[in-house]
Amino acid sequence: MEELNNQSNNNMLNNENPQENEIEKTRKKSKRYHGRYFIAMVLSLVIIEYYFYIFQIILPNLNETNLINILIIIFFFNVIIIMMLWAYFITMNTHPGQIPLYWGFYINDDQYKRKRYCLICNAFKPERSHHCSICNVCILNMDHHCPWVHNCIGFYNRKYFMQLLFYLFILLIYFDSTSLYFIVENFSNKKENIKFKSSVLVISNFVLIFGFTIIIFLFFKNHVNFVLNNSTTIESLETETNEKLIKEYNEKINELNKDLNFNEDDNIKKILEEYKSKINRLEIEELEKAKFKLKKKNNWEQVFGKSIFYWFIPIFTEEGKPDGDGLIWTINESIQNLIDQKNQKI
Repeated sequence: MEELNNQSNNNMLNNENPQENEIEKTRKKSKRYHGRYFIAMVLSLVIIEYYFYIFQIILPNLNETNLINILIIIFFFNVIIIMMLWAYFITMNTHPGQIPLYWGFYINDDQYKRKRYCLICNAFKPERSHHCSICNVCILNMDHHCPWVHNCIGFYNRKYFMQLLFYLFILLIYFDSTSLYFIVENFSNKKENIKFKSSVLVISNFVLIFGFTIIIFLFFKNHVNFVLNNSTTIESLETETNEKLIKEYNEKINELNKDLNFNEDDNIKKILEEYKSKINRLEIEELEKAKFKLKKKNNWEQVFGKSIFYWFIPIFTEEGKPDGDGLIWTINESIQNLIDQKNQKI
């Protein structure tokens, strides 16, 4: 009730400040518009690197003895880049998942008290949903807003985002390995036999792409871990913040305990209890996120679906869709029992 009153007050304030509302709308539109620049940048880089790879690295090494090998290299390069671009456009154009209209009004009392109300969307948010300030909508199981795909990554397009990272990583490995092969082959011959039009440019490009490969590998590795542990980027960042706070509170408790040894002060005892209570609440928050963690197979299927074939194909089908609906989640009962025990202590 208090949250709904706050919503009413918020709406009144908005009505009193129409100019401020217009400024906020313009700011959000500007953020969305800037996303197009990221898309243009991505596609431009793909075209430039495609041209450079084919016409500066591969074709200059073409001769009668290696024609078939070169054609095979070009063929697989095109297959991988097509799969990457397919995943890219599907990720960009698939809605990550929105809260159904009036969803929150149909849940029972036990679930209701755990839900949050979004004052911007005027909707009850399911667990693991977050409001995106750029898309200006609440996203189911939001992972993060990705400017490179001009879209949020959420329940319904997270699989495609993972496929995008997978094919991008495979493409970079393929690019690095074949480029390195031809670089070594050229420089192992006599200097006059070097076929590259610009050896400095080829080597510089290889170094840049190799560095980018390492970055994408680390990024992809993190997201695979998130999927296997049924977590998201947002939840991971929240966990880091909570862990820092718990560490900080424990340090303060240790200091206060030392003071308590010399001075039996009721105020110190009261502060100690407050810190312990804060730690308990933070631990409950962490368990609330951890309660979604199931067996790794189940965690994986919640994102990729049950069909192994569609784990690698960026297409939406009944067999390949994520397991669940992004609204109601399967709970780890043992962790839920721990939450209930800790709630009893508050």
